[in-house]
Amino acid sequence: MPEIIEAINIPTVGTGAKERVDVLAIHSFIEAHTPQHALIERAQAMPKQGASSGFKYGRAVGAL
Repeated sequence: MPEIIEAINIPTVGTGAKERVDVLAIHSFIEAHTPQHALIERAQAMPKQGASSGFKYGRAVGAL
């Protein structure tokens, strides 16, 4: 039976326009738990968001 070991918010580095997904922190988190499977929520951009927000969202998805 599958079991949730732990769930976290996506760690970030930087602030404002320079904020990015902290890929090394995610890697360390996954490596520490040695899961057989890992899941990431399938989210999507929100309607009426500006181009800058959409681009930032796209970068985050790409990093994951």
